[in-house]
Amino acid sequence: MENRKIVFFDGVCNLCTGSVQWILKRNKKKDLYFSQIGSETYILIQKEIPNQFPEVDSILFYNGSVVLVESDAILSLAKSLDFPYTIICYFVIVPKFIRDFIYRWIAKHRYRWFGKSEFCLLPNQETNSRFLP
Repeated sequence: MENRKIVFFDGVCNLCTGSVQWILKRNKKKDLYFSQIGSETYILIQKEIPNQFPEVDSILFYNGSVVLVESDAILSLAKSLDFPYTIICYFVIVPKFIRDFIYRWIAKHRYRWFGKSEFCLLPNQETNSRFLP
């Protein structure tokens, strides 16, 4: 798993699974992989670097060496998106406490605003290789 960029997401959250679909379309380099929080891959990496996995249930980003959470995760994974979406990473100039406050506020309300799905996201044949067990 070293050097793989992996987006861990909440598999029942419609906002999270919708975000994964959005990211897939805007990552032409195909260097991002995806796995659900709690999956085999998640547990494997959690064992490799146990002190870096906070109790987060929305999106985490493993960049091949560290696990990023909240706004840091979003800004870091934006670097792997196609232009103009890479511009998102420039929001790093906004103080972290403000970015994380906004992230947590959205995460707190995501089920109410976007709902939950009883079904897991199933990748299509084209994207199947980018989803890890």
